[in-house]
Amino acid sequence: MEYIYPILIFIAMGILFGVLLVIVSKVFAVKVDERAAEITEKLPGANCGACGYAGCADYADAIVNKGAPMNACVPGGAGAASAIGEIMGVSVTAAERVVPVLHCNGTCDATARKFRFDGVQTVADVFVNGYHVGEHRGGFTAFTFEITGRVKFGAENRLLVVVSNSSRDDVLPTSTDMNLYGGIYREAELILTERTAISPLYLGSDGVLVHPQTVGPEKVEGEIEVHITSKGDNSCTLNVDITSPRGERVFSKRQKARLDGKPVSVAFSVDNPTLWSLRDPALYTVTASIGEDSITDRVAVRTGFRSIGASTAEGLTINGERTPVRGVTLYHDNAISGGALIAPDYEADLGQIRTLGANALRSAVMPHAQYLYDRCDELGMLVWVDAPFHRSSFLGDVAYYATPQFEQNGLQQLQEIIAQNYNHPSVVMWGIFSRLWTR
Repeated sequence: MEYIYPILIFIAMGILFGVLLVIVSKVFAVKVDERAAEITEKLPGANCGACGYAGCADYADAIVNKGAPMNACVPGGAGAASAIGEIMGVSVTAAERVVPVLHCNGTCDATARKFRFDGVQTVADVFVNGYHVGEHRGGFTAFTFEITGRVKFGAENRLLVVVSNSSRDDVLPTSTDMNLYGGIYREAELILTERTAISPLYLGSDGVLVHPQTVGPEKVEGEIEVHITSKGDNSCTLNVDITSPRGERVFSKRQKARLDGKPVSVAFSVDNPTLWSLRDPALYTVTASIGEDSITDRVAVRTGFRSIGASTAEGLTINGERTPVRGVTLYHDNAISGGALIAPDYEADLGQIRTLGANALRSAVMPHAQYLYDRCDELGMLVWVDAPFHRSSFLGDVAYYATPQFEQNGLQQLQEIIAQNYNHPSVVMWGIFSRLWTR
């Protein structure tokens, strides 16, 4: 008998808990339905079917119940996007701008148009004149979308950018103690080119990657990888020139390029090069251009030629010379500019770093703007660039799930980081992760 009362109490508590669970679930279901109804009301008369949904009610249901991105389809414009974020209790910002009337010289059909963003935090969806032209996941690298066919010449154009910096388990970093401010915080530009041009679409890079294979004081040899985009042409004439730090042309080559979607490789060699080093940060200019009788497109990138080695005996060596590393960790915000740093902010940081006597910096957790690395190239400063695979010091591993989407986003961001910073001679190390628990 002495065990009957505890058993009865346990059964009664279980029944009571079950009843409470049913009540809470029903209340939650009602709340979910209310949120879906509220979202539907924010999209009056919208064509949600254009984004793959049977209707706006289905779109709202997918947001609330299936975790669909709130900025995947925003037919109601900037106001609707912000309102959806308020209902869901997360930050969704939207900016809609009217682009002035665009004019083209000659035939408009022969002109290609692209839009480039240097940094939008963290998930961005871009619409041009009501058409969704692309989504980018990751707030620290540049990206470019093809908008040819969506831009109207001789008329005003509407550009809508919907941005969410809410936490997600499929976009890195999913756990961090960094401040992720959100929004468009770096430069953006409209790119107009001829029908065939050097492509800015390859992983957000300039489309020209320099691969030195052998580097020495007598000669540098390697390949130059050029990405070309075209609307209809099967081939073009590609020209590659290399100019020394003194302004002298030290290499020039012209070749016929087949346009089959693959990058064009151009072998090069430079005799008696001036190697990049901390004492003498010599920079060469590599120019890729398209055209035979006249040049229709041209892209120039700067790089430096140096060899890098690492061993337990010598440590880090540059051009075979042991180079002690005296570095600092540089974060991404300050009290005045927040996370939207501009050139004077970077100059102030570099001034303090040099005053300390440091010769290296680490871009903590994520890459900085290209301006910083350009200046490091010029000043002879070593750089370590992190990927955003990071752990917060508090409850740091609760947000990591090894899903295919998580892995895909991590690889995508790492590829973009490397492609966009590959030509910088100052960048000598890639950080794959930071603060992770190895267990």
